[in-house]
Amino acid sequence: MTCTFDDVLFLGLGKKVDNMRLSEISRLQRLMERNRNMKESRKLQEKLHQRFALPCACIIFGLVGTLTSLILPHDQKKTGFGLTLAIIFGYYMVSVFCSLVGQLGVISPSLGVWIPNLAGVGSVLVVSSWLDHHEP
Repeated sequence: MTCTFDDVLFLGLGKKVDNMRLSEISRLQRLMERNRNMKESRKLQEKLHQRFALPCACIIFGLVGTLTSLILPHDQKKTGFGLTLAIIFGYYMVSVFCSLVGQLGVISPSLGVWIPNLAGVGSVLVVSSWLDHHEP
């Protein structure tokens, strides 16, 4: 399928993907998919879902940090700091791995973006259930 005149005008805007609105990214992603450029289509689908997944990750980090502060005694600040660094590093590693797997087409790019958040929600649930069973 060929590009329409509107698509050519859209592509001529010269915007970077980071500066595009959601509707523009979605339109460009559909255009790439129609033209069978699946690599770019997957990248754009990932960018689209990152716009929602990254703010959710901040909320999840806030919940994990709050629950971690409730678990650890007040005198173990260094342990809490180290645990927080380990959680953030783990999130980053899972995020990079899932992003690469999504871009390769092994899993959906949207799923690749959301898996680290799902793992974060899982850790919040595990920590909160641990707190329920070990209350003083």
